[in-house]
Amino acid sequence: MGKEKHNPQKHLAEKYYGLISQKQNDLKKLKKTLIKMDLHCHDLNSDKPDELWGRILNLRETWIPTNHLKNILYANGSHAITITNHNNCLSCWHLMEKGHDVLAGSEFTCFFKEYDLYLHVLCYGLTPEHEDNLNKIRHNIFKFLEYTTHHNLPTILPHPLYFYSRVKSPPIEAFEKLSLMFERFECLNGQRNIWQNSLAANWISGLTPEKLEDLSKKHGIKTDEFCRNPYKKSLSGGSDDHLAIYAGSCGTMLAIDTDINLPLSQLALNAIRNSDMAPYGQVADGDRLGLTFLDYCCQVVLNMEDPGMMRILLHQGTWKDKLSCGILGNLFLELQKNKRTQHLLQTIHNALHGKKPGLLTKLLAPRPIKKTIKKLGNLAESRHSQKNIYEDKANKLMLDTFKELSMILANSFENSLVKNLEAGFSVDNFDFPLQISKTLKAQPQVKEIGLSSLLTLILSAAKIAGSRALYSGRDFLNMFADAMGQENIDHRLLFFVEDYFEQNPRGRLFREMHFLCLQEQLPIDFITCSDDPTEVPGLVKISPVKTIKINPHAPPLHIPDFFELHEFFRKSNYDQVLSCGSILSSISCLFLKECFVANAHIFVCRNWLKALTRKYKLNTKQESRLRRIIRFYYKQFSTLFAPKIKMTRQLCEKNMNLNKNNIIGLNLNNETDSLASLYIMVNRLGLYNGEKRKFESTLLEDFYTLTFSE
Repeated sequence: MGKEKHNPQKHLAEKYYGLISQKQNDLKKLKKTLIKMDLHCHDLNSDKPDELWGRILNLRETWIPTNHLKNILYANGSHAITITNHNNCLSCWHLMEKGHDVLAGSEFTCFFKEYDLYLHVLCYGLTPEHEDNLNKIRHNIFKFLEYTTHHNLPTILPHPLYFYSRVKSPPIEAFEKLSLMFERFECLNGQRNIWQNSLAANWISGLTPEKLEDLSKKHGIKTDEFCRNPYKKSLSGGSDDHLAIYAGSCGTMLAIDTDINLPLSQLALNAIRNSDMAPYGQVADGDRLGLTFLDYCCQVVLNMEDPGMMRILLHQGTWKDKLSCGILGNLFLELQKNKRTQHLLQTIHNALHGKKPGLLTKLLAPRPIKKTIKKLGNLAESRHSQKNIYEDKANKLMLDTFKELSMILANSFENSLVKNLEAGFSVDNFDFPLQISKTLKAQPQVKEIGLSSLLTLILSAAKIAGSRALYSGRDFLNMFADAMGQENIDHRLLFFVEDYFEQNPRGRLFREMHFLCLQEQLPIDFITCSDDPTEVPGLVKISPVKTIKINPHAPPLHIPDFFELHEFFRKSNYDQVLSCGSILSSISCLFLKECFVANAHIFVCRNWLKALTRKYKLNTKQESRLRRIIRFYYKQFSTLFAPKIKMTRQLCEKNMNLNKNNIIGLNLNNETDSLASLYIMVNRLGLYNGEKRKFESTLLEDFYTLTFSE
């Protein structure tokens, strides 16, 4: 891949960890004994997730046993422990019954009614009576904090800029009030990225007594109404680990008074009450959430129980949520039936937790995944001997495995494509079978690629889920940064051009646009997937996993490594992506769109409906079906750029039923027109003024429309 042009995270990391180091130095000045404690972690008693689909399917947030989490916490450097499961202290009570010194804690889901906002609140020093009473009043954040203040139960607002709300972006006033209602804030969350943690840390560190007094007058909340030390705003840390992988690797340093003869858990509680704390450890610099979701997916398949059709039908949520959960739950239960699948997922889960694959597993592994099994063994070994590189090894395992599996699937795709082209195109056959297993059994290559396909699907799902969890609040974080006067991430577009080196009108057009973007220093970067050795300044080039030549007259298909593309997009912090209109470019852009909650746009250079109808002489019914497929495809993009007036008219035709506000006509006839068109694009996409369109994914809705309506 070409040299990466942007590394805004480096500057963010230097400032952020500089602030964390300053807080640690301030803590050391107290001349007290310092201990480490992970104040935010979970085990199997976090049995009711906040996510709707998890509740519909009756899934736990994790199946990690309490004793295993306890051992991992100590192994990763925690001196004292707590387990903060959602809305209960069961794990803490169980450990106390066995004689362990544990600080009772829980993460309560509270409701801020004024802003329709669900917040998590960490609370420590609880008794069973406290736990029961707080669960009764947690749906009113003010009553909840009145109770904790009265009973001297210290609270922490975890991941302050990550929340659940029907309104995607609560107003800044909500966070101004929260700054008055809490005195401790988790600003080093091990599952969140550097930007989110940095924004939270800078926000809290900037709360001077003068600012707090001004906010108190503005909102009518006394500075000491919910805070015993109202002007001592403190930063804490926690791994937020649900899978006993990173628990204890980051957390909070506490300054305890060892002159007092109390158990370590009580000394820690006193330090939390006094806010004598500072975060320690590293945040999710790589794709830590991707690994977390990979392990979670394995655990779901290994442990899920049938939720029951009545539960799904009668649960809250839309019919689309319920139908989606029915399909997803059925898939998980089908995977449970296959012993080879179960064994593979168990092997992955064990390796992530440090257990190497057995000799029989290595010997009997199907040929396509033998390399993966070997790498899982190396990963498991690093869990014990090289903890500092474990995360890098795990990320590399995902990247390398995906590339190897992609090559296997690409070869199969090439063979299938050739056969289908020889048989001829039929829009009637463009469908997905209802009984997938029966269809798969009829394919001779399934035994060879079955596990490869499954593993590719699982890795892709983990990658998408992890990225979405991190980037779902991108627009809100930008707004928050602007409101607080903090550094923002620059708006930048990545333009994926598949046929950059082709000697055809499209190739010449996109090369001209690239030259003009460099000349005008526009916030648009070009990337292509090609094996052409030509080096072009300012062009990012990724090598194809597979190049497929369909026929001598058509450009070859360069299948990209989607994970390599994912890594480049993540590290460079793009927030929009544009497809040149080719099928692989479009798939790549839609993959990035779903991963990073980024707006995707497309150049429409050809009337596919007209071309395919004419070439294959489709009848009216077939043409109608093809139109619906093309409409579904175009609706996944926020903006459709038409390079010619004629194409603009065709996209705006009534029977296409597309939103005309999303169609932008350009006139790319010469260099002057191209430059003008580029500035139209830049302004339309808000790349200069930051006023880009709000991200709205309609994939699920459009899929159901395509599938269930004629």
